[in-house]
Amino acid sequence: MKKFFLTVFVLLFAIGTVSAQSRLTLSGEMRTGLFWYNLLRDGEVADSEAFVFNSADMDQTGLLSLREFQQSPARLRLDFHYTTDVIGTKFRFETPTWPMSPVDGGNRPFWFYAFAYGNFFNQNLRISAGLLGDSPWGMGSHEIWNDLDNAMGMRFEFTPQFIPFIAPGSLNIGFVLNSFNHGTDSRETSLGDVLSESVFGFSYTHDFFHARFVYRLDSEVDGSPTGDFGHGDSLMFRVEERILQNFLPGFRIWINGFHQGFRSDLTRVAESITRLYFRYEMGLIASQLRLGHTSVLDKISQVGRGAYVRTIEDRRHIFSVQPSIFFRFFGDFLRAGTIFGFATEVGNTRAWSDAPFQHWFIEPQVVVNLHPNANIGLVYRFYSDYEFLRGYIHGNRAVNTRTHWLNLRVLFTF
Repeated sequence: MKKFFLTVFVLLFAIGTVSAQSRLTLSGEMRTGLFWYNLLRDGEVADSEAFVFNSADMDQTGLLSLREFQQSPARLRLDFHYTTDVIGTKFRFETPTWPMSPVDGGNRPFWFYAFAYGNFFNQNLRISAGLLGDSPWGMGSHEIWNDLDNAMGMRFEFTPQFIPFIAPGSLNIGFVLNSFNHGTDSRETSLGDVLSESVFGFSYTHDFFHARFVYRLDSEVDGSPTGDFGHGDSLMFRVEERILQNFLPGFRIWINGFHQGFRSDLTRVAESITRLYFRYEMGLIASQLRLGHTSVLDKISQVGRGAYVRTIEDRRHIFSVQPSIFFRFFGDFLRAGTIFGFATEVGNTRAWSDAPFQHWFIEPQVVVNLHPNANIGLVYRFYSDYEFLRGYIHGNRAVNTRTHWLNLRVLFTF
């Protein structure tokens, strides 16, 4: 912790000493809130609790996830970016946990990313090295935000400035040589194993569209030591349509997705998430429709007589729809609206074969913007889902769960 604050102090001191050809930017956010929930399962006593938490970007999946939120009462994020004409560095500190005392481990901010970069050959080549992140090939959406080049390594980006029919800087292609994204359990690793963790990325911006694509290889050496579990290759993409904005200002369409578990017979779980968005902003109204599809493949190995092993594949599909509409009042001082979500499952591993849905919720919100960098909001959600409970207490059964929660949220950005 002392090293963390020493680093912050040095950087703040450096703000006053940078030259005219360089620039140092400090930004970040602090978010927290007061959270209360009441959860009721069929045939059981209601479970109710209150604690400090900000529910923005939360993913509710039952009582277990609600209790886990207590471990993240607030999130502090600090972003640093120092750049000269050629060389720069970026790093992010973040901490969501705040132990009561140093005896509990103290407050331990972690590095989200920390890397240096350089632009060479008239901006045609960028090389980054360190704990990578802030990827030019990332998802680019707050609803699915992720990078595949987020380990220690070296990123090479080619941004050609000399192609006549391509605007300078609009094309970005490259690759990453990086470390393993999961533990190797002290097993020996070869050059081929390291290269098998490489990442390949592509990004292109045009007046009519924008597209990003990134693919990460995954070697089998960072699976389980028994060799029966691997994560498989992963890919992410994002495509934006930009023609309709010329005819209908404020209207946007885009699609993004994340897929994991390719090219590996060892992968027990393969997951695919794809979401299609329609957004329209007109004056004081902002509305959005999100259509989603999630596919989950579980590979279960069963041992029979004579040590015979067979693999059973269970696949399920989740289809979801999530419309929202918000209104602004008094300029941008007050924002009010609601989000509705509905999802249903198909497949042979549904939580409950007779369930009419997987989950549905409604979430009205009221947000007061006290300042361009500060707001306070009140959010209510009713959430109903089916969850499968295991163990002696619950008796291995699927039940309908209904949750009410309230969250008074505070957000500061700087």
